[in-house]
Amino acid sequence: MLDALMDTPTDQKTRVQVELNPRDVARMNWLMMACSIESRKDLFNNATSLLEWVVKEVVKGRRIASFDDDTMERDILSMPILSNAAQYGAEQDTTRDGRPEAAE
Repeated sequence: MLDALMDTPTDQKTRVQVELNPRDVARMNWLMMACSIESRKDLFNNATSLLEWVVKEVVKGRRIASFDDDTMERDILSMPILSNAAQYGAEQDTTRDGRPEAAE
């Protein structure tokens, strides 16, 4: 399904507009500063790429975590969106990249 969604012509663009409260704008600006990102478009593209990778991993049955090399502690990321992706993955026959396998 993802491939079908991504098969839109490359010359076709869609404008996305969001309304953010001042706190969310500050969070977005901090992310841009911390990561040396110059445009909101680049921030959105990076965030979307990261979320896509995370969802693919969760669909494959994996968990996402941060790991502290010094203390050997790990902190597993828990979000409703990832629980939904895990449930979706459990209901699908998936390929190695986490996307549904094509019916033959």
